[in-house]
Amino acid sequence: MPAEFDKPNILQRILPMFRGFDPILLLVIAWLAGIGLAMYSAGYDHGTRFVDHGRNMLLAAAILFVVAQIPPQNS
Repeated sequence: MPAEFDKPNILQRILPMFRGFDPILLLVIAWLAGIGLAMYSAGYDHGTRFVDHGRNMLLAAAILFVVAQIPPQNS
């Protein structure tokens, strides 16, 4: 009879990655990014620049998240 293991669901696998984040800091960063995106769109009349800027902000947030997962090394 094979042994049966409990496989963690997706939430149980993802939740530990977010435990170290400060929610107030994330809220302030999101607020500042939203204001920056709004100010950028108010300054330019091209709709494609708004989309490009939003895409770049999402790409930067993804890179920030990946880099935040790297533990600091003791030197």
